[in-house]
Amino acid sequence: MKKRTELDRIFDRARILYHMLSIKAFNKKPYPFYVNLVINSRCNLRCAYCFGHYTDRQTPDWEFEDIKTLVDDLHRRGTRYILIQGGEPLLHKDIGKIFEYIHKKGIITAISTNGQFPEKLKSIPEIGLLDNICFSMDGNRDGNDTVRGKGTFDKIMESIKVVKEHYNTPIRINSTITKYVINDIDFMAEFVKENSIEWGINYLFKGDESLGEEDLSPSHEAIIEYQHKILDYKKKGYPIFTTSKILKYVLNWPIDYKQKFITEKVSKDLLGKKAIKCQYGIYEIVIDEDGKVYPCQGMQGVFDAKNIHEVGFDEAFDHLATKPCYTCYIPSLINTSAMINWDFDVIGETVFETFRNRFSKN
Repeated sequence: MKKRTELDRIFDRARILYHMLSIKAFNKKPYPFYVNLVINSRCNLRCAYCFGHYTDRQTPDWEFEDIKTLVDDLHRRGTRYILIQGGEPLLHKDIGKIFEYIHKKGIITAISTNGQFPEKLKSIPEIGLLDNICFSMDGNRDGNDTVRGKGTFDKIMESIKVVKEHYNTPIRINSTITKYVINDIDFMAEFVKENSIEWGINYLFKGDESLGEEDLSPSHEAIIEYQHKILDYKKKGYPIFTTSKILKYVLNWPIDYKQKFITEKVSKDLLGKKAIKCQYGIYEIVIDEDGKVYPCQGMQGVFDAKNIHEVGFDEAFDHLATKPCYTCYIPSLINTSAMINWDFDVIGETVFETFRNRFSKN
């Protein structure tokens, strides 16, 4: 299998940027440009904050032939980026074939994994086709293992080593910030810098509906302090995925952080022209493992989603227009939306950091 180069991935990023800008330039009607595809509900972990309750589900994995049919349909509709998720997607028996098929369709592909299968990673050469592989890692060994399970930190370290030694696929780490890891910021910042790994952060979607009864959300004041520190690291050139402008947007969230989503009227009353219109549910969607279509992961279990297996894709997709929110402070979501909205501060910083991070030594 031909290995992809950094130039290949830079070209892919340029294609994605072109499609993002063309959405507004040509006033395109809603279409699923970016899809988070959940291919299974099975997961080997039971993270304390899991908002999807995947370990409690009994839904079978998507069959490979059904995934092919869906990908064909998505490509026809304009999808150009698919993030494969679970559950734990590496548990899917056809994961390599899935990567290869999506890649052959000309759709840029990535995966989000819990990083607990380093040996399996060695046996999936199609990992080399991915735009990036994202590992979920929340903090240092103690903090990470408290919320994700004993021994998970060491497995993630092994998985990172495997990808670095066997593939040239860029690595990203995504951290969910809970009260158990919020003080691990210095460790995480130095770790990603030393290993040339992009770092994305997110806060709990629904802390009061996690698998456990304990509210894992940090306090409002703790999040403010954390955001100040993240911005400081960003200014120093640490490889933090979210742009400075969006980090400031999160920092200046006008109400309590427990309220992640606000309506158009409230957002304009509180934020005015600074309100960033979210494009999830318009150009970016989540297709869950049972066929339900959500605007974003934060809306899973909250939004009354329709199922493509029951009503067809068009009706399920059009129903997303009824989503109640206008903006939020989830960094990864609002950063992409700002680019689609032609925020040139965000676009410029993203382009610069893409070149810097992709040509730094992995």
